[in-house]
Amino acid sequence: MKKGSINDISKHDKAGLSEDFISFFSFLLRDTNILLLSKKGAKVEKQQYENLLRIIDVLLTGTSWLMLSERVEIPVGSIELARELGFEIQKESSVYHAKIPAGINLFLERSGRRLRIHYYAEFQNSRVSKGTIEFEFDKFVNELLRIAKKHLIEHASKENMLHSHLNEASVVLEFYKWISRKWNNETLRDIHDKVSITTTHLHFEICLNKFNVGETFNPFPVAIWLDNYLLVGACQETNGEKKVMGIPMEPLYVFNELLYAVSWIMEPDSSEGGLYAGELRKYVQKLGFSVGNKNPLYLVSFGCCSTIVFERENDNLLIHYHNSLRNCDELPNGTIEVPLKEFIEDLLKCVFAYLTRYMDIVEKIRASHGQKPEEYACNELWSNYKYTLRKYLRLTGAISAL
Repeated sequence: MKKGSINDISKHDKAGLSEDFISFFSFLLRDTNILLLSKKGAKVEKQQYENLLRIIDVLLTGTSWLMLSERVEIPVGSIELARELGFEIQKESSVYHAKIPAGINLFLERSGRRLRIHYYAEFQNSRVSKGTIEFEFDKFVNELLRIAKKHLIEHASKENMLHSHLNEASVVLEFYKWISRKWNNETLRDIHDKVSITTTHLHFEICLNKFNVGETFNPFPVAIWLDNYLLVGACQETNGEKKVMGIPMEPLYVFNELLYAVSWIMEPDSSEGGLYAGELRKYVQKLGFSVGNKNPLYLVSFGCCSTIVFERENDNLLIHYHNSLRNCDELPNGTIEVPLKEFIEDLLKCVFAYLTRYMDIVEKIRASHGQKPEEYACNELWSNYKYTLRKYLRLTGAISAL
């Protein structure tokens, strides 16, 4: 499928797909492009593949949430909104809501083995396109995975985008692979004693062979370095030998919190954010750090011993850290300055590596110790990563704000 010519599903793509799925997918492409033409005029051709990518991503994301055994409503308030638009939602259903390009609302509702997709689009001439299509959930997932595989792999290979953490197409392709493994009960085979992820500025270590059975919420020791400074972890010296140990944490929580931080810092009107109830600026100054009166701040706490404050100053990021566990002749407080874009790219690269190489392994180890895999948090990390990536790509002008 060539860029600029995406209006329907080709004859080749239709092989093995049900008529209901073909009609539904073709409808999304057709109505999306009609809406774009009415809003953007000649620019629509450059955005047509981006539309297809977003549609596939929304459907994969919704499907992933609806695979969970527990009842979910993503985001909270989706059921109420669907009912306001005139759709009937069953009481025990799981519901996922998202908008695809040009503002078409999609509500994916799963009840048992049935999937109902409600759609609502409003055109500039006040014409409303609205309806509900019903599928067998298993069949829909199989068909979606089939068409996603073709278009994502084809495009990523053609544009030489495979394994790039800063390109939407390759990221959605890796997301598809993760969902496909989950759907087919496949796992990554390699088992590691330690997860080690290194970029220009950041280094993460997650110890997998020291599982804390009594720590349900913080089962894996984690250590984090920034430019060779230990932000999170403890250092002990025995007989002249220094040894760094991670502190018990949840890797999914660690990566999510760091993504929330950089996402907040990217906002032009941000002031103070993070897990602190009082006046953050005064608290940071009390810790001994000098911060600007108007610079955006975001606080992240890891356990009771490690606090990281992100401060944006123009195009740079000041990272103030307080680690009461540090010794080995290192001070517990410090400030490191890095270029904002470099830090965000490094963090995105680290999270991408965890999602695509290690997360399945970590969840398998968790299950081997009798704990339930963190399905909800895994989905949340994927969603948070893709949201932060798109925000960064818009900030740098790599993709449109549509």
